Amino acid sequence: MNFFGNDSDRQLTVAKMEADIMTDMFNKMSGSCAKKCVVKYSDGDLNVAEMLCVDRCVGKYMQAQEAVGNTLRKYEEQLKALEASGVKSPNYVTPKH
Repeated sequence: MNFFGNDSDRQLTVAKMEADIMTDMFNKMSGSCAKKCVVKYSDGDLNVAEMLCVDRCVGKYMQAQEAVGNTLRKYEEQLKALEASGVKSPNYVTPKH
């Protein structure tokens, strides 16, 4: 038994965390893109310019998220390599949520 309980408990906890992260990212992305792109909320549908803007905005947001994820992954790999070689990892501040 580990910190999260048995393996199925751990998998469920990880799945919930991933769902929360994805939901948060979607909410931030949709809010940011709507704020930037939607001009009139009185219409029932987006006009062509708004749809194009939202499409580009979502694409750029996802590219930025991927770039950040790749950078963090590389940093994490470097830290693991340093720790494996016996070097202590540098002190860093854990972001607050």
